[in-house]
Amino acid sequence: RTSELHLYEIDEQKQALTHDMLLAKIEDNSSYLKDRISLNVAETLGNINYYLYGVGKSSGSDEIYVYNTNTSELEEWEVPSNLAIHLDSSTTLGSEIFIPVASNTGVELHQYNFETKQWAAPLNITYPQKDVELSNNGIKILDYKLYNMYRVADGYMLLIHDLYSGEALYEGKIKIEDLTGDDWLYIRQIYHVD
Repeated sequence: RTSELHLYEIDEQKQALTHDMLLAKIEDNSSYLKDRISLNVAETLGNINYYLYGVGKSSGSDEIYVYNTNTSELEEWEVPSNLAIHLDSSTTLGSEIFIPVASNTGVELHQYNFETKQWAAPLNITYPQKDVELSNNGIKILDYKLYNMYRVADGYMLLIHDLYSGEALYEGKIKIEDLTGDDWLYIRQIYHVD
C-alpha cells in the first residue's frame, strides 16, 4: 500500500490548482504518515513558514520532517526525544515552533527557530497552585500568547502568558457550580478581537 503526503496550492481567483508538491511517499507497510502540525482555525498555510510532518515506523520510532513553505526546502529535523512526545501540542508561528510541556507545577515552554536552527532557553511558567492535576490541563498557543487552563476545587484557573517573556497577562478563575469529577472544560478555539 502506498501513502503520499501532498502540499497543494489553489488559486481561488483563477479556479485552478497552481502547485502540487509531493512531500513524502511511503511504499511499505512498516511506515505510515503522521501529520504533526497543529493549525488554528483562523490560520492559513500562507501565514506559516514551516510545516511539520512525521513518518512513523512500526518499530515505534518517528522521523520528523520540516518543509519550508517559502523556499520549498524539505529536511529531516532531529527533535530531542523528551520533546518529541509533546509535538502534538506544539504550535508553529512564523519561523518558530513552541512546544509546551506541562507538569503538575507549571509549564516548561520550549522554543526552536528553524531559520537559525537554535533552541532558546526553556521558559518556565509556575502555577499559582501546587500539584495541579495534569489530566484536566488544557494549553493553547495563539497570537504569541500561551493560554493555560487547569482544574481547581470549584472550577478552572485560566492563565495567559506572553510566549517570549513569560509575563503573566491574565490570571483568573472560571467558577463552575456543582462541579463533579466527570465535568470538563476545554479550550476549543480562541478568537482575537480588536
